[in-house]
This record gives sequence, structure tokens and C-alpha cells, in this order.
Amino acid sequence: MMGGVLSCLVERHDWRIASFALLACVFSIGIALLLSERARHLSPRARRTYTLSAPLVGGLGVWITHFIAMLAYDAGTDIRYDPLQTFLSLVIVTAAFWIAMQLHLAGATEGRWRRRSGLAAAAVVTAGVAAMHFVGMDAMRLSGAILTWNAPRVAMAVTGAFVLFGAVALLPEMNKRLSLAVATALSAGAVAWLHFIAMTAVSLTPAPGVLLAQGAGVAAVTLWVALGVALTLSVGAFFTGMIWWSRRSVLGQLLEAVQAMPDGVGVYDADDRLILWNRQYGEIHPHLAPVLRPGVTFREILQVGLKAGVYQDAVGREEAWITQRLASHRTPIEPRELQVAGRWLRVQDRPTVGGGAVTVCSDISDLKRNADALAEARDAANAANRAKSRFLANMSHEIRTPLNGVIGVAQALARTELSPQQQDMLELIHSSSRTLQTLLSDILDLARVESGRLELNDEPLDLARTVEEAALLYAAAARDKGLQFLVEVAPEAQVWIQGDVVRLKQVLTNLVSNAVKF
Repeated sequence: MMGGVLSCLVERHDWRIASFALLACVFSIGIALLLSERARHLSPRARRTYTLSAPLVGGLGVWITHFIAMLAYDAGTDIRYDPLQTFLSLVIVTAAFWIAMQLHLAGATEGRWRRRSGLAAAAVVTAGVAAMHFVGMDAMRLSGAILTWNAPRVAMAVTGAFVLFGAVALLPEMNKRLSLAVATALSAGAVAWLHFIAMTAVSLTPAPGVLLAQGAGVAAVTLWVALGVALTLSVGAFFTGMIWWSRRSVLGQLLEAVQAMPDGVGVYDADDRLILWNRQYGEIHPHLAPVLRPGVTFREILQVGLKAGVYQDAVGREEAWITQRLASHRTPIEPRELQVAGRWLRVQDRPTVGGGAVTVCSDISDLKRNADALAEARDAANAANRAKSRFLANMSHEIRTPLNGVIGVAQALARTELSPQQQDMLELIHSSSRTLQTLLSDILDLARVESGRLELNDEPLDLARTVEEAALLYAAAARDKGLQFLVEVAPEAQVWIQGDVVRLKQVLTNLVSNAVKF
């Protein structure tokens, strides 16, 4: 018997086209099994797309496998195909895969029921593939020949296919990738077994009176197969890419980012039910540990906090406080600062497109402590500055009083007859007194600047004259030190301006004094 199989494969089939048929079968069945397994882990609503795409890819893949293999078959005569029967064969195998998938999903649980549903699915797929094969063969129209079948070999082809499909349902638990590879190999082997063993059961009986009927020729079938291959590749690639993308989707990355955030994040739906939160959210609210689960409402979360006594600002007005928090949660305003269980939190709510809200909680206890420490340091610095200003004012007043007495006595002495030596000593007293008065004025000015009480006059002044008067005060000192002292005022600066003449002279004299001194 095996000799007949090998003879059929070698003598009546183009091995290159037959190999391509086998590759198409492996690819399509592998994608169909992958989609089916993916659907098993989804909710009934989310798996709808997969329950349609998996049977389509599987059925279309088996169908194109059959007709690619038929293109590799040399019948020794012209062949045409009935389009209606050919299309019917595709419908049959696709429907069989759809029924098998429903059985597979119905038996998704572990145990005996899963194996029974798997064997039932194997029987349905075997029947569908066999029906597709024989309906497709019956669609053949030969010139001068008719087909006859060897019943025992047909039975062997169908039985062997069922054994291989059934082995898929009885596979033990193993690695997912290994399981998919083994299931794909067994299923593709079942399809190949059924097709090629069944082809050895075919005999072409000469019938000279049989004319070539109308139907699709080899070129048309080739076009159908090409379209089927393209569709299978497109659908398979699309859903494979979709599975890959879903596993590495933006949602997954977003969840990782949310978990890595230093702040607590809670996401609520339009009914104020918690649907997502990160670890920090639970750490910031340790009192919520018993109730923190998907579906808990925001009101329940607030009530748990009230019972735990963590909301100090709600004591004595619990209901009003809850109403206020619910309103601010639904219609977010500016960030709020709450004291919860002795810690300060900044809570910020933001609405979502679907009517929900995202709550971000930041622990600002350290910021609060730092702010309080800075405020205390600022108050202490202000108090010290005020004390210094009072001290400087009092000191300058206490010094100025006896200084005025010294100046008055010196002025009285100047009106008496004095020797040259006494006049020099009196001039020294005048000079020292003026210097001390200037120092006292500078100290008072500094105190006024630091306290913000310094007032500047705004009056007309002759800029050139002011500069000359300020500079000439130090002309003698410069001459005594052997310095050349010149005062030049540019023509464009010989104007009247608005300003404080006293402060301007003070700035200029400080600059000139430093220049002469150093």
C-alpha cells in the first residue's frame, strides 16, 4: 500500500508544487490555532473577531492546500472544475472549522469535558476536511475519463486524519510555544494525510464517450488559489500582528508607567467606581487596604476613611464633607491640600473623556515641614533685622547728640582768638566731626534701605554743579597726596534733571573718596 502512495506522489505529483501546498497548510493552520488559543483567554464579547477570523483562516488554508495539491496532480487528461461545487467545498470546510472552534471554546475548562469537546471538535474538522476534499474532487470534469474510488483507502484516509486531529485534543500540558508547534504539525499532517491517501484511492477509468464539460480551467483555478493564498496571508498577518501589538500595546506601557509613578494614581469610571490604581495609591491610603478592589465606589472609599478617622477636617460635618468631596471629584477644580492621618496630601482630580476621573495624590508632608521651617526662619530673620534697625537708629541718635555738642563748642571756639596751632587742632575737630556725621548718615541710610523706609526726593537739580561740588570736597586731599585732580563735565551733561541731589552727592563722594584714598 505504501508503495502505491509513494508511486502516486512521485509519478503523478509535481513535488515542488506539492511542497508549496504543505507550507501553505502549515502556515494557515498555525495561524488558526494561534487565534483560537487567543480567543480562549478572552471574554465572550472580546473574542468575536477571533471566532470569525480563525475559522476563515483555517478553512481557507485547507481549501487552498487542496487545490494547490490538485495543481500538482497530473491526471493525464484535461481537467475543468465546476465553480459552484468548488465554492461549496470552501463553505463546508470553513463551517466545520467554525463549529470546531465553538466546541473548543465551550470546553475551555480543564478536565474530562475539555478532552471530550476536543475530540468532538476533531471529529467535526475531520468530517469537514473530508467533505471539502471529496466535494472538490467531485467538482472535477475530465475529458474521456471518469473517477472511481477505492473505498478501503478512502476509509483509511479519513480514519488517519481523525487520529491525528484527535491527538491534538489529547496533548498533555506543555510550554505554549511547544504546544502550538506540535498541534500545528499534527493538524497539517492530518490534512496532508487525508489528501494524499485519498488521492491514491482515485482511479481514472477511460470513458471515450465522456466529453469535457463546461467549467473553470487550470488557469482559473490557479487564479482562485492565488487569491486564496493572498487572502490567507493577509488575514493571518493582520491578526498575528494584532496579537503581537496587543501584548506590547500602549496600554501595557501605560500601566507600567502608572505603576512607576511616585504619586498615587486612581482611575474611576463614569459611575465613580475604582477601575485602576497603582501601588503608591494604596501606600498613601493604608486604611483602604480592606476595600481597595475594582468596582469600589468613591463614596465607599470616603466612608471608610471617615470611620478610620483619617479626615480631620470632616469631624462634625461628615455628610456635608462627603457631598463636597463627591462634587469636587465629579467637577474637578484646583488641587486641594488635605490632612489625612497626620500627613499632608495634595489631591488633584482630572476628568476623562468617558466621564470618569483620574485622581492623583501626592504626599507633601516633607514640603509642608520645609515650608514651616522656612517661614520660621524668615520670621526670625525679619525680627533680627528689625532689632538691628532699632539698635542702629538708637545708637546713631545717642552718638549724634554729644557730637552736636562737640561741633557747637568747636564753632564757638572758632570765633575766639586762637594761635595757629590751636586753629589747626580746631580744624581737625571740625573735619573729624563731619566724617563722623557722614558715617552716622550712612548707617541710618543702610538701615532705612533694609527696612524699606528710605525715601528719595524728586526735585530739579543742576547735574554739572552737583558733580563739581561733590568732587571739590576731595580736591585738597588729592593735592596733599600729590595727585592730579581734574573735574570735567561733558557739554551734553550740563543739564537740569530730576532726582535726589543729596543721594547723588553721597554716591559721587563715596566714589571720589575711594579713588583718592586708594
